[in-house]
Amino acid sequence: MLDTSLESSNFYFLMAVIQGLVLGTILISRSVRVAGKADRAGKETPVPQFPALFLGVLIILFSLILLHAVLEESIHMYNARFPVPISFGLAVGPIAYFHIRSLVHPRFRWQPAFLLHFIPSLLVDGVLFMAFFTYTANHVEWALAHIPAIQMVSLVINAFGLIQLFAYLVAGIRLHTQAGDLRPRAYHKGVKRWLKIFIRVWAAIPAFLLLVIPPAMIFIQELDQNTYLIYKPMGLLLSLAIYGLGYHYLISHFDEVGQYLSRARSMKYSVAELEDRSCQLTRFLTNEKPYLRQDLTVKSLSGLLGWPEKEVSLVIGQGLYTTFNNLINQYRVNEFLRLAGRDDTTHLSIMGIAFEAGFRSKASFYRAFKKENGLTPTEFLAQKAAS
Repeated sequence: MLDTSLESSNFYFLMAVIQGLVLGTILISRSVRVAGKADRAGKETPVPQFPALFLGVLIILFSLILLHAVLEESIHMYNARFPVPISFGLAVGPIAYFHIRSLVHPRFRWQPAFLLHFIPSLLVDGVLFMAFFTYTANHVEWALAHIPAIQMVSLVINAFGLIQLFAYLVAGIRLHTQAGDLRPRAYHKGVKRWLKIFIRVWAAIPAFLLLVIPPAMIFIQELDQNTYLIYKPMGLLLSLAIYGLGYHYLISHFDEVGQYLSRARSMKYSVAELEDRSCQLTRFLTNEKPYLRQDLTVKSLSGLLGWPEKEVSLVIGQGLYTTFNNLINQYRVNEFLRLAGRDDTTHLSIMGIAFEAGFRSKASFYRAFKKENGLTPTEFLAQKAAS
């Protein structure tokens, strides 16, 4: 008969495991979304919502790691009795990284080469685990006589996992930072907010391992009697990660991310390509100042840029989230303010400066100015003079 015990903490951890398996399954099952145009037969192609898919797998991984820890604490010599790998800790880093990558690049597609990221987990968490604990199951006396050595091997593997986690964390943060350089509207604010939460929770795991692994290696002889000092805090951290990430994403971000991905996938350009085109357009407007021409149109602007007219409209609409008239008027209002602050324009009236800035009528100027500043030009300049 197996010698088992289930303390209160183990019970709560086990409940977190069940919740995590359920949450992960829900996220995976809901991760298929219909996107793109229908084919000739009118059938739409299901496209996985990869962020939800990867997060669901990650929540399940957290649950299995926690389950393995509970079983180790509750069943004497569990690993030797049941040498079946269920804890794939070395897969956490790659899965978390791909979650971020699929959010940063909405047109992300899975490629077979990505499986190379999971070879360490397959070899260490899978093959090595089964081989080692199958051996100990047949050599119990040897295993009992070498408990510190076995624990040291386990700590060395965990140290390798710590390095791997940090490497993928840095890669994920770099992706997030690069995407954060995009305009908030081009890179959805809700996505940025979620990634900040996700990265902080992810960073807490390697930070915890960094705190416990070195002391455990130093006091290896006492570790067998004090595993609860590592096990319980780690269990609590994993439980919070399961509940926090799983429920928070499912309730607050699942639909939001889905809408963002659908919109981004429907664009002619990727988010990064749109950003590049948008930068080219705004740089041209800033340097060449074509908006000073009162007769400027989308067609004439496209001719100056050397772009197709539809492309100019697409970049303004999908990249800058505005209309041609609003965009040009913004530049003209800024030009008016710049000219109004110069000494050599004091002889001009307000409308004289407005015409110099590219406006062609008083009505359009006053309407655009108030939209940008909340005041009429006269009120704005009087307020500025008083200050």
